[in-house]
Amino acid sequence: MFASAHTTAFAFGIIQLNSGVLHQLQNTKGFQPGISIAPALHGMIDIWAWRPRLYPSVDINLFWQAYNSRLLYYAGVSNWFELKQKRAHDELQPTHWIPALHSGLRWQQKHWDYGLEMKWLAPLTNNQNIVVDYKIPGNYGALGVYLSTGYRF
Repeated sequence: MFASAHTTAFAFGIIQLNSGVLHQLQNTKGFQPGISIAPALHGMIDIWAWRPRLYPSVDINLFWQAYNSRLLYYAGVSNWFELKQKRAHDELQPTHWIPALHSGLRWQQKHWDYGLEMKWLAPLTNNQNIVVDYKIPGNYGALGVYLSTGYRF
């Protein structure tokens, strides 16, 4: 099980919390990757307008372990699902499946984990003529780089 609070979102006025379960379907064997799946729920609330949103997600990952299982490399696809029928300004929501491709490294200590991850968010969504300008080759999606730290109980 896992749970997270997102500090970057909070800096921009969004309380974002998520919780889920990571389940290993297959372990690594030599160069053969392990496979995991992680269903989760992501809740967000805009602190100025108090508009709550809930996004279910399912991540599917391939992973490889090294250095006595302390270093973990992974790659996979995140699948977020939009439940609302309307988006901002009362417009119809055209997209209900929001994929993201990701790859990263986790350095696992006894209790602490440190991570570096890169994501191509919404690679099927055109990023032209929207509020935020994204610097990415092409006109689809956005790139994200994430640093993380976690504590395991």
